[in-house]
Amino acid sequence: MDSNINITKTNLKKSITTRYIIALSLIAILSTIAFYSLHKVLEESEQTAYLVNISGKQRMLSQHLALDAHRLYDAKFKENNNLKISLYEGFIEKYSKEMLEANNILSSGKKFDKQIYKLSPTIKELYFGSTNLAKRVMSYNELILNLKSLENKDEYYSILKELSVLSETLLNDLNIVVLQYQKEGEEKIKLIKGIESFIWILTLFVLVLEILFIFQPMVRNIIELTNSKNKLLKTLQSEVEQRTIHLENANKKLSDIAYHDPLTGLKNRFSLEHDMEDLLKQYFEHHASYAVLLFDIDFFKKVNDTYGHDFGDFVLEEIAKIFTNSFRIGDKIYRTGGEEFIVLLNRISYEDTIKIAQKTLELVEKYPFTKDEITIYKTVSCGIFHSDICETSKYKEILKYADVALYEAKNTGRNKIQLYKKDYKELHPISCS
Repeated sequence: MDSNINITKTNLKKSITTRYIIALSLIAILSTIAFYSLHKVLEESEQTAYLVNISGKQRMLSQHLALDAHRLYDAKFKENNNLKISLYEGFIEKYSKEMLEANNILSSGKKFDKQIYKLSPTIKELYFGSTNLAKRVMSYNELILNLKSLENKDEYYSILKELSVLSETLLNDLNIVVLQYQKEGEEKIKLIKGIESFIWILTLFVLVLEILFIFQPMVRNIIELTNSKNKLLKTLQSEVEQRTIHLENANKKLSDIAYHDPLTGLKNRFSLEHDMEDLLKQYFEHHASYAVLLFDIDFFKKVNDTYGHDFGDFVLEEIAKIFTNSFRIGDKIYRTGGEEFIVLLNRISYEDTIKIAQKTLELVEKYPFTKDEITIYKTVSCGIFHSDICETSKYKEILKYADVALYEAKNTGRNKIQLYKKDYKELHPISCS
């Protein structure tokens, strides 16, 4: 009998070992698949966010170039101001170079001769198909650059009229590119959620199979041998539950990463669209005034160039803390890329908006950014859109208006706030409905 019991115990030990290894292996495989799949899709989503930023910049530059071409015309043939001529020619060269660089990245998928992404069929069609954006952007820049050498007023004005037509059509097509990249990014986020659900369901299914075909038979054998083996079963069950909790926490963390900036912990651009749609819905339902503040750190590039990117990241983190403490509890703060931040203020008057924005600028200006025995002071510029000044139902137009105001703030001295005004539409082709 003892011999049979010993043989049974030996077989049970082998059986337990085998079953336990199988169970852990299945969990490990599922965890690895979940991590790798979500990590891969998140990488692609980050690439899409980068491309949306580049394509949006290209769209903005096309309008800057058209505007500076008109300003150069006035400086040459109306004002005969050599200083302004030199200034606007410099702007045209700078913006043209940046636009061509963006066009190269977006049409080839390469940055500094390194492949960073694969063009989707839709994007390829936009850049090399019937729309032929790649060639049109190059032709558009070449036409604008040629204006610098023109001294004939009539010939210059003729090209300006041609540019006005080209600029409008190019803007529409570049906007399609931005929307396409945004769409592809949303599809990848949707894929993330689908993968999460699939892995979660598969994990539950595997756990059920483990219980049915691994743990229950093992429990029956353990009960037949000794009561002490029940403790082993509880331990195994506890480990399974613990791993399930770990999987839930891991999935939650991955989802949180997708909607937040990893450096500052603030919400990112993926969260902004949904929140602005909600803000507009509340505005039209309850007529509660709101404001959108667009902040940009003045001369931030000099910080990275002078003190390094680690110090630059430190400045971004500290400014995020200042914003978090400066605004109201219900206000929503986003880091939307580089040194740019957006704040949504709901149920706030025009006067209170100005006060809180000015207070924030003063807090940043007085704050000593100290790290590794280095102390610097920085300022920010702010463009403000307020619903009492201009009403629109499209969140993208709101961001355009705030960006126009920010542009004015930077061009008129920096370290200041600038409210978007309706008369800005004379300089920028956007409407206020």
